Amino acid sequence: MIVPEGFWNFLLQDFMEKWTGKDNDKSRFLRDSLCFSIADAKTSPRRGYRTCDGYAMAAVLDKGVVTKSQAVYATVELTGQLTRGQMVVDWTNLLEKEANISLIQGLDMVKVERLLGAMV
Repeated sequence: MIVPEGFWNFLLQDFMEKWTGKDNDKSRFLRDSLCFSIADAKTSPRRGYRTCDGYAMAAVLDKGVVTKSQAVYATVELTGQLTRGQMVVDWTNLLEKEANISLIQGLDMVKVERLLGAMV
């Protein structure tokens, strides 16, 4: 499963404060490692925090968190023809290659929060 950059499911600020605000080592580790991202999310117009790695982890732990996905062909562009070092998705099957990834397009955020919350 791949979580795309433009993915718009967010963890709300109250969840983030509970998740990183507990008095234990795991919560403190999250708070310390995510402090800059969380600070950025607080001032962003997005209204929440996006954790693509966390979403991918949740999808691996419980496939039921994925509400929508699409099988597509994708590759990392390294030559600079289209981009440099980024994933390029063949959305319209122009290359006629077999799908090699499942791209997450929707998540059950209640389940995601439950899984992430259980880790601390």
